[in-house]
Amino acid sequence: MVTIDGLVILANIDTMVLDLQAELHNQGINLLKDVKIKDHTKDILITCPIHKNGQERDPSCGISKTTVIRNGKQYQAGTVHCFTCGYTADFFEFVSYCLGSTDRNYGRRYILQKYNTMAIEERPTIHLNCDRERKDSLPYSYMDESILDNYRYTCDYLFQRKFELSTILFYEYGYNPTHDTITIPVRDHKGGLVFVKQRFIEPPPGTNKYLNQSGIPKQHILYGFYQVLQLIQSIENGTCQNKKLEENYKKYGVILTEGEFNAAYLFQNGYPAVSLLGRILFEDRSRKRILQKELLLRYGIRDLVIWMDFDTPGLEAREKIIKQTYKDFRVRIPNQEDFPMYNDANDFTPEDLDQVKFIDPL
Repeated sequence: MVTIDGLVILANIDTMVLDLQAELHNQGINLLKDVKIKDHTKDILITCPIHKNGQERDPSCGISKTTVIRNGKQYQAGTVHCFTCGYTADFFEFVSYCLGSTDRNYGRRYILQKYNTMAIEERPTIHLNCDRERKDSLPYSYMDESILDNYRYTCDYLFQRKFELSTILFYEYGYNPTHDTITIPVRDHKGGLVFVKQRFIEPPPGTNKYLNQSGIPKQHILYGFYQVLQLIQSIENGTCQNKKLEENYKKYGVILTEGEFNAAYLFQNGYPAVSLLGRILFEDRSRKRILQKELLLRYGIRDLVIWMDFDTPGLEAREKIIKQTYKDFRVRIPNQEDFPMYNDANDFTPEDLDQVKFIDPL
């Protein structure tokens, strides 16, 4: 039993997808060639009905079995998303498309006729604090997600930095024409939007390349850690579709960089990475704590590659971070001396990235 659009449908998503697959094949429609269902996962994997005319070889499209929250947004049960082509639809739209209609109501009527359903009235939501955390336990508040609607643009600069469109969309990069800045949404490890960092495309001479913002809780956040945690979860439940990311996570753990673009570029090329919001691991000396390090340990990270820029400030920061982390992690660094022409990870070609050796710094 599942609820979609206020309808309690007396069948689960698994059953409805398998029934749809059988009906399509009975009618000679060769869509949904492969449907993979595992009891312990949140998503069903299917061959995408959109790209390659619905004839892809391995499933790359997911359908959520229940209501889920991703990147701070709630998606109802039956939400369809292809990780290859980006196709996204709700369940009724998906059913309509598979049955040859562009009318969402066609799929809705099909489900209504095939399965016994009943409408439910709207009831106030009861918020349960399942994490046993006080409402004020986070030292910062989340921003309204709608602010990102102001920056739904792309620009040549990101492609010049060697980012693929899928990466731009994955990290929700945008453009602010008022300031001529790239907008970089920064989410915490739970997926909540904490702030939007802005980088000038052409900063005025002698000025900072970032638009100054005050009150940012940098010591609590690792950029990209939410995305890395989603990757780890998919590896653990057997649904990871990117085998290079999976292999490198198992070999090296997580790479810690000093810039958001470095982390995103490494992830794009198959290396799980997060970045500091600056160049240091912030220490709370009064309490003798390093909150970002504790965050990594809390989520089971034990292998850490420290990849700072290959310049004097970056190398100095690297030495300090090694001292802060070597007792708690298996620490490695990239042997950047083999590539003296590159300053940071985003400078590397994908081919040279795969030639980097990760070595013990001690």
